[in-house]
Amino acid sequence: MKKIHLKIRPTILFILIFVVTLSTVISLGLQYYSSKQLAFKGTSESIEQIADKTKLIARNSYETSNNVLSLLELSSGIHDLPVKWLKSRAQQ
Repeated sequence: MKKIHLKIRPTILFILIFVVTLSTVISLGLQYYSSKQLAFKGTSESIEQIADKTKLIARNSYETSNNVLSLLELSSGIHDLPVKWLKSRAQQ
């Protein structure tokens, strides 16, 4: 049997290694950039959602306190509670 010898010229080998290395570096760079952008986008959307929920909770508590105050204004004689009743509630 004859042995097959394959000769690759150094220039072609260098070009092949250069192309493979360059494509690997470019693909890793693009992957890093896109994952970084995705992380920033996800974080900013999460912060916006938390801010919206916090604003909603603050608005609801403000409306609740206003409703309680308006109900207290409508109830007449609330400041004339009997002292004995207040003392008995304080002891319990």
